[in-house]
Amino acid sequence: MSARSILCDCLGQTIAFNADGWINAPVAAARFDKAPNEWLDLDSTEAPTRSCRCQACASPL
Repeated sequence: MSARSILCDCLGQTIAFNADGWINAPVAAARFDKAPNEWLDLDSTEAPTRSCRCQACASPL
């Protein structure tokens, strides 16, 4: 397993994915004043998900 991170921009916030594709959910959610257990149930989740772009591949996540 590598310590390399892939940085992606999501609504002006940098989200780091580890080499296995995992993120630190509490850190990511806190930047948007959300809790990880609420993240997928919110109507506001769809828009940020569509707007996220990965710097490594410049494609939507």
